[in-house]
Amino acid sequence: MPNPARVLVVDDEVRIRELLVETLEAVGYQTDGASGGSEALDKLRAEKFDLVISDIIMPEMSGLELLAKIQKRHPGTPVVIITGNAYKEIADTAQKAGAAGFLPKPFRISQIEEVMEEALSKKQDSVAVLVVDDDPAFLDFLGDSLKSKGYIPLKAPNAKQALELIARHPVRFALVDYHLPDMNAVELLGLLRVENPYLPVALISGMEIPEQAKRSGHVELWLQKPLELSQLFRAIEVLNPDSFDGQSMSS
Repeated sequence: MPNPARVLVVDDEVRIRELLVETLEAVGYQTDGASGGSEALDKLRAEKFDLVISDIIMPEMSGLELLAKIQKRHPGTPVVIITGNAYKEIADTAQKAGAAGFLPKPFRISQIEEVMEEALSKKQDSVAVLVVDDDPAFLDFLGDSLKSKGYIPLKAPNAKQALELIARHPVRFALVDYHLPDMNAVELLGLLRVENPYLPVALISGMEIPEQAKRSGHVELWLQKPLELSQLFRAIEVLNPDSFDGQSMSS
């Protein structure tokens, strides 16, 4: 099982830096802070970070300068740029420079999480898990639980967004609610398999799952709400594309 993603927050404003560090820790990341580019580079030399979040305007070294140094010294480490100026040219410059994401202040924590998860899911060693459920509270609960164990949750409240996510990201496991508002879950699983024929899938439901769904051939695991997280984590460990042999497994 992977470890929680380590995130370095770089901002010269103490209040913003500490608030972001504390908030990201609360939702499951291992987080540290740096007051500027030099301190950030020192910390990157001393330990491994999976993602860097940097303000773009800092007195000692700009976020774009820091980005260039990270790309040279720590290639493969994604950098998300944040700024108080929401000008389009700044976003374009950051993206052309190789930033993994860009976000103008002020932003909600859900927005920074979405940008971070997109960046982390593209790393070669990441284990991205697609989570599809139309209950916002349960979706957030699953996302936070997965993050705490080092997985990268890609959350979708419906089938349409799930298909958009799997088209953009290398997903390693899918957790799908049986009752979705816009598509039959079994039909969705068939479409997910078009993008990834060997994608391991767990179907979850608060009610008994019909036998026809279990016989569809698209599902390796059926989980009943309330969910046993230990069973879910074990399933993700066992049913992965490297070891998945196509044999169905029931709970």
